[in-house]
Amino acid sequence: QLLNKAFAARNDKDLNKAAELFTQAAYMGSEKAMGALGRCYCIGEGVEKSLEQGLAWLHLAAEFNFEPAQIKIAQAKNKTPEALEKAIQLADALAIQIKLKQTEQ
Repeated sequence: QLLNKAFAARNDKDLNKAAELFTQAAYMGSEKAMGALGRCYCIGEGVEKSLEQGLAWLHLAAEFNFEPAQIKIAQAKNKTPEALEKAIQLADALAIQIKLKQTEQ
């Protein structure tokens, strides 16, 4: 439901709303939302552009076996290994926050 609203907002070019909804869904554990949020950060769509933040969310999505994110992470290993290394550290912190959010529900 939340994810569908996020994709609808992105289709309507309401990028800030889409990023906000993707964030909410990502913290709920949606790997598709994590992948979409990673994309948002990588290209600065509805959020401030941040390659490391984007790769962190893509890394998390890849850990949940989300194939498009796995492909992007494999590409990042070759293109931007330093950024990916920092992103993985950030992803570890995000994973803890996600677990905390899920225990609150």
